Amino acid sequence: MKFTIKMSRNTVFYSLQLIVVAIPASLIFYYAINAGGLPDNDYWGEIAQIINKQSGRLSLNFLDWVQRGNEHYTLFPKVVYAANLIITGGNNVGLSLFTWCMALLQVLLLYLLLPIRNQQRPVLFTLLLFAVAAFTFSPRQAHNWILGMSGVAWVSANVFSIATIVALQHYAITRSRVSGYLIFGFSLCAIATYSTSLALFPTLVVGAFLYRLSRREQLSILLFSLGILGLYFFTYSTPDHHPAIQQSVLVLVQYIFSFIGALFTLDLNYALISGVVGVVSSLLMLVYIFYKKTYWLAAIPWLSIQLYVCGNAAMAALARSGFGLEQVFASRYGSLPALFWLSWIIIGLLFCLQLRGVLRQVSLFILFCSSSLLIFNTYRIGQSVAEPLLQRAEKKAFSLASIYSQAIDIELINATGLPPFSYQEMQSITSKLAAIGHIPFNGLFKHCPTIGSKIIKIQSTDNQQFLGTFDELRWRNDQIIETKGWAYNNGSEPGCIVLTNQDNIVRGVASYGQERLDVAQAIPRIKTDYTGWQGYGKVHKHDSMVKVYMLTDHGYWLLLNGSFKVLHHPLEFQKI
Repeated sequence: MKFTIKMSRNTVFYSLQLIVVAIPASLIFYYAINAGGLPDNDYWGEIAQIINKQSGRLSLNFLDWVQRGNEHYTLFPKVVYAANLIITGGNNVGLSLFTWCMALLQVLLLYLLLPIRNQQRPVLFTLLLFAVAAFTFSPRQAHNWILGMSGVAWVSANVFSIATIVALQHYAITRSRVSGYLIFGFSLCAIATYSTSLALFPTLVVGAFLYRLSRREQLSILLFSLGILGLYFFTYSTPDHHPAIQQSVLVLVQYIFSFIGALFTLDLNYALISGVVGVVSSLLMLVYIFYKKTYWLAAIPWLSIQLYVCGNAAMAALARSGFGLEQVFASRYGSLPALFWLSWIIIGLLFCLQLRGVLRQVSLFILFCSSSLLIFNTYRIGQSVAEPLLQRAEKKAFSLASIYSQAIDIELINATGLPPFSYQEMQSITSKLAAIGHIPFNGLFKHCPTIGSKIIKIQSTDNQQFLGTFDELRWRNDQIIETKGWAYNNGSEPGCIVLTNQDNIVRGVASYGQERLDVAQAIPRIKTDYTGWQGYGKVHKHDSMVKVYMLTDHGYWLLLNGSFKVLHHPLEFQKI
């Protein structure tokens, strides 16, 4: 009977622990699958480094893979980009989902470091596991979840760095040779991922001292760390678009503390005060834990994580504070202060467990309230940070339609994914994307005809199963047009929506799924609010009309209501 009750109790707690991880993880999974298909920013420079310019295939030259991206060595992200190109055609959602998987791995690694075991205090363990998941999957770092290329670098570097700290702890306890090798292996993976891992190497040296490893072991870690840091800085040069190294000590100190405190506020003064309180209180609690000895060994990995974060704050202060102190609120930095405050909670718990009687109960209650407030504010601020990024991601589908149509809306594309490129540069990039089968040339518009071909099997009227209207046309730049309307394909998504000229020659495609509440309200049998489409095309000099067709699920093209007459010299459009 007792065994049955114990099994039932364990099942309840295991289920609860799965739930407390799944709740924050599901929010970020939603971000990932809604991140939009077009990759962002630095991705384009790094994918270009590993694509052979002659063959259009992945480069076999190792030097192409290890060359820096800005000031970072990004070998591991480039391998991920290459794999994503092969698997998904370079879809940004693939990068975001990879980042999400790496975050799950981070939860597992931090789980191994928790000082409380499930069998000892299941309720307390469950609360700690929730804190681990909540800070790991914090929406405050929405930039990393939605701009997948950023998450691949930042989150992966953190995972490899934490794995190194876990390996160091295991080696200090067991002296396992495998753990010793893993220390060096994981740290090399970290430095090959992103420069945030530079802070790991001083942390390793301090950790070797705190664990009281032998002099030979300490010397080995010291020489290894100096070698890696020396190699990095010997080959370092400040990128042209970055500010000079910060010289003001006051600015450096302000930036470091504000960086740590920026997780749950967007006010610079509050961030500075929070950072100071976090660092000072951590030091005081650690001194007490060290004095009491009982939980000191359990506290060292969490102290190491805090040192790793502080090292990154110092590096960012040196290299980025020239952009202004407000830069500490950049969403991509969010994963680091999240690790600091998670460690602060664990260190606070170890501090409380050293106390006795009523004092322990009161201190645990205060810690619980403080932790809840930290998490609540982190998510409150995080949601406000994520919202504009998700809105930006929604427009990526239009950018992909523009690129596929060879009708480059350069303002839209630069605003939703790519760094600032000229119109001519974007035309060159488009041809390269098509050559390597990169999104949107990876089958995203597989049911659509090629640009410049003629559509056949046209039906101009229907029995009301299929409806649609071509509402709006706007001239963007050069001969590029933006078109909008709605379409209903008997309850399913249209196979394709194309823009044609008077001779039914395809001039562009449209992306389907925009919200059109007015359509559902006006036509009751349409049960979805997302019937809108937006497309791009290029008007040629002999075109006299712009029409829009929908590919129905019966396999024929249906002409949507409305068309525009093209007037040349000057270029104008009149709705017919």
